Amino acid sequence: MTLANFYLYLNETKDRNDIKSFSYESLLEDRSSFCRSFFQEIGIDMEYVELALSAMNKDSQKNSVISKDKTDANKIEVSDEALEWGKRLGLELGIEMEGQDYRIS
Repeated sequence: MTLANFYLYLNETKDRNDIKSFSYESLLEDRSSFCRSFFQEIGIDMEYVELALSAMNKDSQKNSVISKDKTDANKIEVSDEALEWGKRLGLELGIEMEGQDYRIS
């Protein structure tokens, strides 16, 4: 999602407390805990958590141009200058940066 999309999302949802959000980073941090919380929030029985976790081990984009094999081989390093620019722009749009990760505030 681009910064412009974040800005539109924030404007659309700023007065709504019925919208839940989950960060991709929280999924990566603890997959099991994330799945349990997410499933509980949307009403899916906990018996399906292990199935969901096993599915996450597969490359859903296998044999495509965005497969893990292809994207891992083409990683680029983002300069500190570019990260600083993104941080300044994000703050103007209400998006904070924690370490190397963006968070919506």
